[in-house]
Amino acid sequence: WLRRAAIALGALLASWALTSLAVPPIVKSQAEQRLSALLGRAVSIGRVDFAPWSLALTVERLSIAGANSAPPQLEVQRLHANAELSSLLRLAPVVQSIEVDAPRLRLARTADGGYDIDDVIAKLKPADVKAIGLTGQMHGSVFLDAGDKVIRPALLWNDQRTAAECEEIE
Repeated sequence: WLRRAAIALGALLASWALTSLAVPPIVKSQAEQRLSALLGRAVSIGRVDFAPWSLALTVERLSIAGANSAPPQLEVQRLHANAELSSLLRLAPVVQSIEVDAPRLRLARTADGGYDIDDVIAKLKPADVKAIGLTGQMHGSVFLDAGDKVIRPALLWNDQRTAAECEEIE
């Protein structure tokens, strides 16, 4: 039984080493190719890490190119996803949490009144996207113009000007 245990441990360690070494370049290559084709914009990823024991995937320096040689439409410094172990049983990802660090989205109004992201939205068929939901608002949005100047003062999550109205609702 000792020999079988050693073989099982060796197989486990070999599979751990193989997945931790093989998954990052495969994910990086496939994500860049498939997202670029889907969005019609160049997508680049700086680095991918994968921890097979915790099923954690980290993508660093994600960038989606802007239209017509504009600066990147979207930049994310770090995207970290934790999957549940039930992902292995279901053979599909079951995500426990996603962390997004330092996202930067650039939107510009075009001369015809649309936005520079309209071509990407047109490529996503309604059947492909049922809904997009974001929760967990904490800080606030500060909107910038093309020269990275603040367009207007931001209202942040800790703004207290509506305290009286909130107390009245309670």
